[in-house]
Amino acid sequence: MIEPVMKKATGDGVEIALAVWEGRGKTVFCVHGISASCRCWDNVAAALIPRYEVLAMDLRGRGFSEKPASGYSVSCHCRDIHILLNHANIDQVVLMGHSLGALIGLEFAARFPEAVERLILVDGGGQLTAEQRKKVFAGIQPTLDRLGRIFPSTEAYLDLMKRNPLLQPWTPLLESYYLYELEETAGGVRSRKKRSTSRKRQTTLPGMMSPGFMSRSSARC
Repeated sequence: MIEPVMKKATGDGVEIALAVWEGRGKTVFCVHGISASCRCWDNVAAALIPRYEVLAMDLRGRGFSEKPASGYSVSCHCRDIHILLNHANIDQVVLMGHSLGALIGLEFAARFPEAVERLILVDGGGQLTAEQRKKVFAGIQPTLDRLGRIFPSTEAYLDLMKRNPLLQPWTPLLESYYLYELEETAGGVRSRKKRSTSRKRQTTLPGMMSPGFMSRSSARC
């Protein structure tokens, strides 16, 4: 695994955490799913560099990005990306999004076509029926249950993740990914991502994430 250089970038009135894997070629800009972080792209970035430069953001409310009380619509995330790229003097990117990130990618490409050379969509759900949505949320519930919950130790937190059948086989890459999002709090540790942010998105998203994305990616290490 190749560790990225972590930088701070400017979004639409918020500070955005940005993972940077340096490379010589085109810039691939990666957008993660609803409860993920920039570090879900570690293995993908390792496969792309040094042929490409890879950037991956923590969406607002996730990871080490700022967590405002509002502004979590797909349009708000698109504005963050547009402003971030402008501040970084990046005119055009290959935009790659997973799940929620795929939906953000679609809207961003429609609104700012001049900024997108290519669009890559990973596990982006289509228009789901109520029954399909129910099954999808049942599948990702274990990953959502960690949000807002205080665990007595890092080991207890990781143990819950290791028991998730969708995260098998467990790998060092997965462990690094989940450790990235932890913060200390009174009584133990918790995810940096607020559960309320996911609740806001669940009521409006037409499609949802595949929780096996990280497991499938890490299995290729």
